[in-house]
Amino acid sequence: MGPRRDRPGNSSGRRGRGRRAGLPGRRARRGPLCDRSAAETRRRGPHDPAVQYRHAHVVLHRERRRRPSRPAPDRVQRLSDRQRNGPPAQADPKGCVGSFVGRAGGPPGVRYRGRRRDRDPGGSGVLRCRRRLRDGGPLKAIETDACGRAGRRPCWTRRQWLQTAAGAAAAAAGSARGARAATAPAAPVAIERCQSYRTAELKPRLETLFDQLGGLSGLVSGKTVTVKLNLTGSPAQRFEGKPLGLTHYTHPNVVGVVCGLLDAAGARRIRLVESGYVTAMPLEEYMLEAGWPLRALQTAAKSIEMENTNSLGKGSRYVQMDVPGGGYMFPSFMLNEAYDQTDVFVSLAKLKNHATCGVTLSLKNCFGITPSSIYGSDAGVDEPNESPGSGRGPLHFGDRQPSTIAAPENDPDSPRDSGYRVPRIVADLALARPIDLAVIDGVETMVGGEGPWVGSENLHWGKPNLLIAGFNPVCTDAVATATMGYDPRALRGEFPFRACDNTMLLAEAHGIGAAELSRIDVRGLSIEEAKYPFQPAPAAGIAGVARG
Repeated sequence: MGPRRDRPGNSSGRRGRGRRAGLPGRRARRGPLCDRSAAETRRRGPHDPAVQYRHAHVVLHRERRRRPSRPAPDRVQRLSDRQRNGPPAQADPKGCVGSFVGRAGGPPGVRYRGRRRDRDPGGSGVLRCRRRLRDGGPLKAIETDACGRAGRRPCWTRRQWLQTAAGAAAAAAGSARGARAATAPAAPVAIERCQSYRTAELKPRLETLFDQLGGLSGLVSGKTVTVKLNLTGSPAQRFEGKPLGLTHYTHPNVVGVVCGLLDAAGARRIRLVESGYVTAMPLEEYMLEAGWPLRALQTAAKSIEMENTNSLGKGSRYVQMDVPGGGYMFPSFMLNEAYDQTDVFVSLAKLKNHATCGVTLSLKNCFGITPSSIYGSDAGVDEPNESPGSGRGPLHFGDRQPSTIAAPENDPDSPRDSGYRVPRIVADLALARPIDLAVIDGVETMVGGEGPWVGSENLHWGKPNLLIAGFNPVCTDAVATATMGYDPRALRGEFPFRACDNTMLLAEAHGIGAAELSRIDVRGLSIEEAKYPFQPAPAAGIAGVARG
């Protein structure tokens, strides 16, 4: 029976052979490597690591096909310029094709094309590479001139290629973050002394504080202003029986005076927001449980609204807020629409230590904008749980992903350590929902932790008598950290970041603001005049981080 001419690639009349191959004794079809490489290049682009890796093997495949069918037994043939130099640098940035096609046991730039020599028991470089690639083992060959030096080294498996490409991408991202940190903006920060929470003293002190920054009218006039409070923990948990505003809550009188000054500066609409601990009850009811003077607060300005953003609440939808550049932990967050339907976002925080972040100031205060209905321990798998009854443990420990309505983590295999995760999530949130004004209540506070549940022996009440404000949250937090007696550029393992990474440095690397005190214009009191040394921050523990 004659040859099958209907089979693709058999136009020469010889079974399995044809002119299309271009070489005697070769199969006619191009082969799966070539076809898949072209398809993947069109789909992924020429810079994708998988495409570059496959390109190397396409070259290997072609080099294998170009061998003469009957080479001289001991002939050594020099590689052509293209074979020696490899494919263009854009397609093969590491010069690895030379390693794939180089021979073992000889000088660089030369490939053995004949019978196996005694000194080269693995066969020719191409055969050995193909055999080990097929078996899943490491590829080893002599580096050729394409790699720039001679010497035996392991060539790249697909996993090694992708890991190295990912490492290069991470290094590039780190370099970009370093560049952003060096050029991160710096803004003035004001410090004012205030001896009590009486409105008669608070109002002039806060007026002076904002005047030192240039006033508020240019920021808020005719705009909707959303003020994020710090009401962390259950209203039933009190320290030594003291009112919550004297320990770990933002004081209600500070909230009322700030709202009045925003109104006087021309704010069209003011909204107070907080994600109440393990509840979706209206924020007004939450405040009443905390003992706040609700009526006085509601009349502090012409138009004040209140919203519990721990769930959908009064809103009609969640809004996806992207993290420019992809973020450390999450590429985006699904938040209550109150954080999107605003012109100015204010973080009204408390001056405190924190078990997981070292300090909790204007940046860490915004960890609470994440709804437990999506990011909580009892969040729905597919849809949010609009009646959340637990905290944000998954954000601390990574024991589950958020509801599928939200984007999953960038890296599901990232460390599960809360001291690694929470500072990065906070930095991502500050990039997704920028803070326009940071105000820190440090008149009276809790020293040694963020709430009475911490259980630290160093936990006690303190009276720094300070009000701090700035238009940049990183600069404001850096100055506030310095007034607590800490170095705002301290690294993990140093006070107050004994068991966590420094949120301010992570936010600085995002380009949000400068944490370098020498670049910050401190107005009003100096840092030395305002300094109130806090005790060492408590080490992170389950009791200290479960409240979120």
